Amino acid sequence: MREDKSTPVEPIDPASLRAADADSSNQLSNANRNALLALVFVGLAAVAVLVFWILPGVVDQQRSSGPLKQEPVMPLHELPETYSEPSGVPEALAEMPAGLTEQEYAALRLRAETLLLGIIERQDILQQQGVEQWAGQDFAEAVASGQAGDVHFRKQDFVEAIRLYEQSADALQILQNRVAAVLEKALAQGDQALLQNQGEVAKRHFNLALAIDSHNRRALDGLKRAETLGELFALLETGGHFEAANRLQAAEQTYRQALALDPLSTEAASALQRLTERLAEAEFSRQMSQAYALLQSRQFEDARAAFRKAQALAPDSKRPAQGLRRVDEVVREEKIASLKAEASHFEKQEQWSLAAQSWQQLLALDPQAPLAAEAATRTQYRAALLAKLDHYLEHHERLYSAGVSTEAQALLDEISVLDHSPGRRILQSAETLQNVLVLARQPVRIALYSDNQTEVTIFRVGKLGRFEHQDVRLKPGQYTIIGSRPGYRDVRKTLHVTPDMKAERLSILCEETI
Repeated sequence: MREDKSTPVEPIDPASLRAADADSSNQLSNANRNALLALVFVGLAAVAVLVFWILPGVVDQQRSSGPLKQEPVMPLHELPETYSEPSGVPEALAEMPAGLTEQEYAALRLRAETLLLGIIERQDILQQQGVEQWAGQDFAEAVASGQAGDVHFRKQDFVEAIRLYEQSADALQILQNRVAAVLEKALAQGDQALLQNQGEVAKRHFNLALAIDSHNRRALDGLKRAETLGELFALLETGGHFEAANRLQAAEQTYRQALALDPLSTEAASALQRLTERLAEAEFSRQMSQAYALLQSRQFEDARAAFRKAQALAPDSKRPAQGLRRVDEVVREEKIASLKAEASHFEKQEQWSLAAQSWQQLLALDPQAPLAAEAATRTQYRAALLAKLDHYLEHHERLYSAGVSTEAQALLDEISVLDHSPGRRILQSAETLQNVLVLARQPVRIALYSDNQTEVTIFRVGKLGRFEHQDVRLKPGQYTIIGSRPGYRDVRKTLHVTPDMKAERLSILCEETI
């Protein structure tokens, strides 16, 4: 008989690892779980060695050499019970089911222990996620299935234990799959409770969320906000009363206090935004009213400044631009009216040049102004006439020239045939010019004296010859008189003849010998 050197494997009793009472309803403590996990891993390793390395060799030897005469290996189900129930009373082990090899039996046990390990891990994770608070009944049922599997495991009825463990594992997996949705629902319900000023309700939901995820920032912020929710809504209500009473500054201050209390409050942010817009609208309306009042009082630059301030407050509004255009229109209308009055005044004063300038400026602002073009033409023409008359009168000595005299006479003839009176100033100037022309055409008597030896010539008049005394009649103007005598130096004298000259005596003789 060959000695059996295989290593005996003791069965693992999972129930003995749970600190449970008679009803098996209490959960494992953290210390028991950790101990159980360690024991399970050791048991799994031992079973693996038995199943995959030792048992196959033993079975092959038995099949090849026949029954051994030595004492056979004790079956797994007959191994001594290592662990006991908390009561200290061992439970009888069941016989290994007929038709199963030891390898199949060991594989079933390994499967049951693997499932048990997964159940314990999931159960621990779910408890850390507060599963009793959001799925207590479902969790209890899943645990009950696992505990029922424990009973069969202790009896080494691994087939039934596996079925119950799988049932428990599936139920726990379903609960794990629900965690994210439950967390999001709790957060959403907490947010909704905040919106509805239900502080206690919000706390419950956020506390549930923190039970699932203790570091969830949204839940932590929501819980903090729930603590100040009553004060927040009190401030919002007070701000609303101020706003309804049109006490906008007080409302703004109150809303700012609310937002400082809860920076995440959409209600406070919306209220402050609404109030800020109302204040901007009120200031906009004030600036627009002030701008039109300034426009009414003809304070155009101040009105423009007010319209620009309003435009800065409401860049999208068309009203400030309309107001600015209205200022330009009123300024233009004022200028047109002023130029019209100015031009009429200058016409009455017969200041034709100034009147023409005013009419031209008016036409530049309003080319379609009634009668403005006609008035501009009329005043320009009269201004030109008066300017010519004044020029002749200021330079009347030019009228002594026949050509200039002819031009001046033509101007007087033009004025005399006008359909409408050109005005008192032009007529007076024309009359004065006419008198000047008459005088310019009348000759003046000049008495010339010489020595009867000198040849006397008046340039552009003619030779007078030799004489001792001779009277000549010359029209107003400038004349050059030349005296010449053989052997003597010529004499040249300039004579200015004016209409108002009395009889003039002028000597012209050559006395300096050459």
